Amino acid sequence: MRDLVQLLHADHSNAVRVLRLLEKELGVLKRHFTADLLLMRQVMGYMRQYAELVHHPREDVLFARLATRVTRLRAQLDTLGSEHRVLAAKAQRFFDELQEVAEAPRARADVVRLGGEYVTTLERHMRFEEEEILPVARERLTRADWNDLASAVPGHADPVFGGQVADEFILLYKVLHAGPRH
Repeated sequence: MRDLVQLLHADHSNAVRVLRLLEKELGVLKRHFTADLLLMRQVMGYMRQYAELVHHPREDVLFARLATRVTRLRAQLDTLGSEHRVLAAKAQRFFDELQEVAEAPRARADVVRLGGEYVTTLERHMRFEEEEILPVARERLTRADWNDLASAVPGHADPVFGGQVADEFILLYKVLHAGPRH
């Protein structure tokens, strides 16, 4: 039962670590324009590949089941599902801007703004899930619900935190485990 909630909580904790790293690089970019754009692209590549394609679909399955059990949360759960689509669009737009600024330096302010909006939106979203939704799921879903959910959610491993680091995220993994930068 709690395995899915524990997995989602671990994903949120990992996302916070990655977002802190992104915030540091955005701060450097804002001040100097010498931020590690490759690292920032790896952060956003990770968020697009794992958060948007694995983590959020897992939550969507959980939210759909929870909506059948706790009808007073339906509107909030629908909003969270809509936010998943908004976050995916923000992630894509920011990733595209990072690509463009790497190829031809542009206005740093736009990149910093888009990155900051993404971080702020995702943190608010995760905080609401952690504080308002996951505790209710733990309390209200039945053993049968959890068994159904276990077979319905995507089973892909995290490409940075899942034990086997994907080649395209080696730099991100090394920086996360190396300690403070800048």
